[in-house]
Amino acid sequence: MGFWQFFCFFQLDLLVLLLRKAKVWQIIRVLCRNLRWEMALKGSKFDWRLGGLFGVALSVVGAIGLFGRPDLSGILWRSPEAESVVYFDRPARVSEGEQLILANYHSPLKDAGIVAYREGNYSEAERLFQDSLSVERDPEALIYLNNARVRQEDKYLTVAVTVNLADDLEVGVAKEILKGVAQAQKEFIEQGNNLKVVIGDDDSNVESAIALANKFVASSEILGVIGHYSSALSFEAGQIYQDAGLVMITHTAAAPDLTNIGDFIFRTGPNNLYFGEAIVDHVVNEFQVGKLGVFYSSKSPYSSSLQRVVVNKLGQHDGTDVVVIDADRPGFDVDEDFSILAAENVGAIALLLDRYTTPHSVAIIEKNNRALPIISGDDAIDNDWQTSAEAEASLGLVAPVPWHALTNPSALFPVDSRDLWIENVSWRTAMAYDATRALLKGLQEAAEYERHAVQAVLADPDFVTQGAADEIIFSDNGDRQHSLKIVKVVRDERSEKGFDFVPLDVDSDVAAEFLEGQN
Repeated sequence: MGFWQFFCFFQLDLLVLLLRKAKVWQIIRVLCRNLRWEMALKGSKFDWRLGGLFGVALSVVGAIGLFGRPDLSGILWRSPEAESVVYFDRPARVSEGEQLILANYHSPLKDAGIVAYREGNYSEAERLFQDSLSVERDPEALIYLNNARVRQEDKYLTVAVTVNLADDLEVGVAKEILKGVAQAQKEFIEQGNNLKVVIGDDDSNVESAIALANKFVASSEILGVIGHYSSALSFEAGQIYQDAGLVMITHTAAAPDLTNIGDFIFRTGPNNLYFGEAIVDHVVNEFQVGKLGVFYSSKSPYSSSLQRVVVNKLGQHDGTDVVVIDADRPGFDVDEDFSILAAENVGAIALLLDRYTTPHSVAIIEKNNRALPIISGDDAIDNDWQTSAEAEASLGLVAPVPWHALTNPSALFPVDSRDLWIENVSWRTAMAYDATRALLKGLQEAAEYERHAVQAVLADPDFVTQGAADEIIFSDNGDRQHSLKIVKVVRDERSEKGFDFVPLDVDSDVAAEFLEGQN
C-alpha cells in the first residue's frame, strides 16, 4: 500500500470514528452519494490521490462541523437521555414539530429543532431544522421547518397528513408520502400563504387509525386530511371523517367503493377499476397466455377488490382462464402453490397482494425466479428490495402506476422535485402531492376557512387544479380519472441493488439517461 492509499484509509477511519461519535455520519453519506463514492467501492477504477484529497476534505468538514460552530457543541454531544425526549413510542402519535415521527430518520440537529419547537422557540427551531436539511433532505424536517416559520406569524391554515409506520418497510413509504406533502406545502408558502401541516401515525392498525381520525376531528383548526394509505384503514377512518364533515383525500387507497362512504371522501390515486383494466389489457395483449395464476389477499379490501376486477374483466375475453390462489389461507405454502400452477399449465402470474396485510410477494417472486412473466398490482412490490437476489428475481416484472418521472420529464413537478430531493421521486410522492394540491386549492377558493366550505369547493363540478402531471378533476363520487403507465424492472448496475423501474413505452436512450440521473 502506497502513501496515498494509507493516507486515504487513515483519514477516513479517523473521520468515521469522529463523526460516528458526534452522530453526524449523515454528512459522509451525502458526500459519498454526490461524488459517486459507492461506485468507486463497487469496483470502478479509483484514483487514490483523489481519495486522499477526499479524506482531507472530509476531515475539514468534520473539524468545521465540530469545532467551528460553538453553538453546536451542546447538540452534537447530547446524551442518550436527551435524545429520548424527541421520540415517544405510543399509538396514534401526532406531531407538528414537537416530536419525531420517522424514528429511523433523525440527527442531532433535527432532534434539537424538535426540542426547540416543543418549547415554543420557533425561530431557533427554524434555524436548527434548516441546518438539519443542509445535511440530509428529510421531508419530515422540511415540514417542521415550514411549520416553525408559519408559527411565527399571526394567522395560518392547518391540514393533517397520515403515515403508517408499523415496520421499517413502511418508513420508506411514509417518506415518499411526506415528500409530496412537504413540496406542496413549500410551494404554497412561497406563494404568500401560511400553512401548518400536522403529521399523524396510524401504525397500519385499525384501532390507531380510528383514534387518529378522532383526534383530527376534535382539532378544530384542521381543515382537511391527506390519507390514509391503505384501503382498510381509509374505510374505518373515512366513516369518522364523513360523519364529522371533515374532508379526507386519499392518495393511494384503491378499493373502488371507498368513495361511496360519502361526499367528504376524495381520491387522487387510481381506484382498482383502473389498475385492473390495465393489468388485464397487458395480460391479453402482451402475455397472450391461455391461463393466468392470480395471487391475492382475502384479508385485504384492496387486494380482494383488485382480484375481483381482474377476474371479471378477464372473463370478458375469450381464451384466458384463471387460477385464483388466496395467499391469506391458513398454512400458505409457496411450493405447493407453484405445483398447482404447473399442473394447471399456467403461463403467467398476476401478483395482486397487499404487501402489508400479506407479505408473501417476495417469496412468490423468488420462487418463480423469472420462469413465468409476472404483472404486479401497485402495492405488491416496489423498488425497495431488501437483497440483490430479491431484486434479481424481480427482473422483467411489470406493474401499472399512475405516474412516473419519465411520463413528462420536462414538466414542473419532476424537475422541481428532483431539485428539492436530489433524486427522482415515486408515484406515491406524486399522488400525495396531488392530494395536498387539491386540498390547498379547496382552502384558497372556500368562501370561508371552514370544513364544509372546503368540501363544497372540491365537490363543485367545475373544480380543477394542476397536479404533478395532469389536471385534478374529481367525478361526482370523489374519484379522479387516470391513464396508467406500465413500468418494468430493468437492470441498472449504478443503483444500490442493481435494478430500477422504467416505463415500457419510453425510448431506451431516454430510460438510460433517467437511470443515470437516479444515481
